[in-house]
Amino acid sequence: MEESFKNLLEVLQNENESARMGIYELKERIKKLSDEEKEEILRKKNSIKGLGIFISSDWINIIKSMSDNMIIKILEDEELMTELELKKEVLIPLLDDDEKKEKMIIKYLTSPDEIRKTIQTFKSNEKIIIFIKENKEFFRKKDITVVDIIRNINYNEKKNLEVVYRLDELGLTEGEKRLVLAGLPNKIKNKLDMSRIDSKYEEVLQMKLYEMDWDSEDFDFRKDNRIIPNLDEDLNKYRDLDSLLYIENIPLTEIEDQNIRKKIIELCKICPNVYVADSLRAAITFSYGKEVVEAEEWIESVLSELKPEWTDIQKMAYIDNAIGKRVSFCPEQGTEVEDHGDERALWRIIVNGEGVCNGISQITEYMYKRIGVESEKIMSPNHMYLLVKNVEIPTENGIIRGNTIVDSTWNLRDNRYGARPEHFCVSYEDIRKLDIDETGKDYECHKNDELEKMETISMDEESLRKVYTSIGIANERGKFPIGKLIDKIEEINRNTTNWDDNIREKFNALEAYCPEFADCINSTTGVIAGILFDDNGNLQLKRCIADRVYDKADQSKKAVLFTYFDLGEEGKRFFYADKEAGKFILLSQEEFEKKFDCYEKDKEKYGGKTIWESSQTVQEEKATSSGEISFDDNSEGDGR
Repeated sequence: MEESFKNLLEVLQNENESARMGIYELKERIKKLSDEEKEEILRKKNSIKGLGIFISSDWINIIKSMSDNMIIKILEDEELMTELELKKEVLIPLLDDDEKKEKMIIKYLTSPDEIRKTIQTFKSNEKIIIFIKENKEFFRKKDITVVDIIRNINYNEKKNLEVVYRLDELGLTEGEKRLVLAGLPNKIKNKLDMSRIDSKYEEVLQMKLYEMDWDSEDFDFRKDNRIIPNLDEDLNKYRDLDSLLYIENIPLTEIEDQNIRKKIIELCKICPNVYVADSLRAAITFSYGKEVVEAEEWIESVLSELKPEWTDIQKMAYIDNAIGKRVSFCPEQGTEVEDHGDERALWRIIVNGEGVCNGISQITEYMYKRIGVESEKIMSPNHMYLLVKNVEIPTENGIIRGNTIVDSTWNLRDNRYGARPEHFCVSYEDIRKLDIDETGKDYECHKNDELEKMETISMDEESLRKVYTSIGIANERGKFPIGKLIDKIEEINRNTTNWDDNIREKFNALEAYCPEFADCINSTTGVIAGILFDDNGNLQLKRCIADRVYDKADQSKKAVLFTYFDLGEEGKRFFYADKEAGKFILLSQEEFEKKFDCYEKDKEKYGGKTIWESSQTVQEEKATSSGEISFDDNSEGDGR
């Protein structure tokens, strides 16, 4: 063997000879060596040129041929594991002895998923059962349930059957047993010896899991290995099976499907943690049953406020306004902590009060269809909005019927602060104009090839004001509530002679006008830039920034609204929005930088610097904006 090892090393030292022999032959020759010789080969990975053709899977194949003791030795050698580019969760399942495998699981594995997968590789069912019984505290700390472990044995039919027959030994509750049995693969359920199963579990064993046809154009991967509940049966049979159930889109129309929707909501009350899918099938979005229940209560409260005599346009305007009052643009969008699922899930957005264009468009579409208005989600290169179809729109020339555009995301700021919604019932041509900034750059937020060919219509401003007056949002002269804030700001500008008084009084006005200003960061940022400090004839402001930071003590890195003022010779002022106090709090720059930091992705926009350190001005991306607030040229008294 020594001669064979020496000859093999000579081959490996020669790149051409190694390549000629090939990876398969080299691996087979290495696997015939002793453990010590194999180890020496592994440690020469970076010094023997011929080993350069090996990849991580080749090393795993070689290590698999070693004894357990040698595998453990390699596992515990951090430097060697790094050189071989291997992870412990890959090597531990290679161990032959279940006792040694158990010790390595407890010592090294941290991921619940990897722990479950490794337990599945135990050779002995007895060991699986003992391991589960003796390590409940370990599982608790890792947030792993016994149900999770047993369901991960599903890929081994024999093991699965044997463990199922011994469920009573594991100290499970009846609910946990139901969950285990209901979640068994269909092929396992079909092979169960029912004489060995308590008859009270027959009901859940009859529930079949959805098996995905991956070749189908209509597949939805979220259904895979889940139970599609039968709404015509007693829904209490699904109690405690929340994590196994999958509920399709709740029917949208009010008349034909309201009974189905009521049954689904009833099921959500029984199973508060059930997954409920929405219409964004291309994204991983779902809401929990308890979120559906809460969101549907809000939806019903809004719909109940719609007056029967109102036209579709009046109802649409009221709904769009209500969404803007309830939902804010997700303040963490575009950061390293952004949750793409949470900010797009229909009912979760309503409960959390934060979303992005995909999810917000879903809400509007859903609520419009509940009142019988047909609409379609439209995708642009970087945005989503609605095309409302075949609707009657009042204009200065009378009622016209056609297709129009509603962008509830870009209306968020207007609706939250009581301004005129610029993106409600507009034509494609008109809304495309808003995609282009003052330099002529086209952000293509609403660009869509199909809509370019389609005739769409707009509601003129006077008619829009009349609609909003008729539903109680604008006053009798068609002026919107934000005029009160504008008038107050103008009064402050006339009566203050220094910036500290000016800033504080303006913040006081904003806090009184919109008490939830700290929760709607995107909207408030626009108001600060567009109203509070856009122009001041009495005072000169060198620089004003309104943006987001996060508190360094907050592990979740939730966004916090801040403002920064450069007053030139008078110094700099830093404020942050304190949600609990409902106030803007003034800090020195040292205090502010000690408490807060910018997101890494925001720093990238400013060349690695914080926003206030950089002199660079970054244009807000229109695709993630909730739109610009525009103002009347001659704002009067109580409105615009």
